[in-house]
Amino acid sequence: MFILRLFGSASLDGPDGPVAGRAGQRQRVALLALLAVKHPRPLSRDKLVADLWPESGTDDARHLLRDTLYILRSALGNDSVLGTGDDLRLNPARLTSDLWEFEAALARDDPEAAVGVYLGPFLSGFHLSDAGEFDRWADGERSRLARRYGQALEQLATRSDDPLKVVEWWSRLAREDPHNSRVALRYMQALEVAGDRAGALRHASAHSELLRSDLDAAPESEVVALAERLRLESRAATGGSPGPTPAWNVPVPLDGVGKGGLLAAELRPPVRRAWVLPTAIVLALAVGLGVLGAALFRDRS
Repeated sequence: MFILRLFGSASLDGPDGPVAGRAGQRQRVALLALLAVKHPRPLSRDKLVADLWPESGTDDARHLLRDTLYILRSALGNDSVLGTGDDLRLNPARLTSDLWEFEAALARDDPEAAVGVYLGPFLSGFHLSDAGEFDRWADGERSRLARRYGQALEQLATRSDDPLKVVEWWSRLAREDPHNSRVALRYMQALEVAGDRAGALRHASAHSELLRSDLDAAPESEVVALAERLRLESRAATGGSPGPTPAWNVPVPLDGVGKGGLLAAELRPPVRRAWVLPTAIVLALAVGLGVLGAALFRDRS
């Protein structure tokens, strides 16, 4: 049995280890990936040549497809890729995929098994030169599968009664979707329940800094409020003062908007009017000079 791994770095493994030679080259793995995502439904030859060899003429592209199928069948078995008329599909008796395991686990409501299979983004770092349509397709699948992975992590986090496991699942989701303030909030709450108030504060600061540097935005108000409460409670517990303004309260430009819609202006501290005293002095001097001038004028009269 051969295994097509599509999560993380793509690879094709056989009973004796990784498949080497021409069968393991990118164009062949890309064809297997297209068929694997479509499985159990078939894909037409026209669709495959359009995705993999868009710059080639029809005859040349068809020839390249025939060569690719010959190479794959020679390495994986003649029945590894089945053809019916103009359609092609993979033979699950000859080849399986981690993608199929992931989707089967989700279908039977086993998010932990699905998360265990997901070792990284779909076709991470995989690119075909002169095949823009394939790359766009891969980007779309990568986003779709990442969302399903995130949903599985959230299911695990909300179902677990173990505080440490809850922290683990939210931590992984926070790494997967680091700009999401809702996820950051739930991760902070999980850390607080697990007794790691300092960890929650560190994550609030890191999340705020990431939003500021990547999106020129601020975190949602709930994240700020929880971080402030935890900071004050920590200071009270140690008998210390509130300390300097933390990172999540440092202002950002007025047009910055957090992912949850919080305007950065809501986090700005009051502006100190340092010019009020000098202006008052100038006005007082002006009034005094006016009075003095009026008195001199009366004496001359």
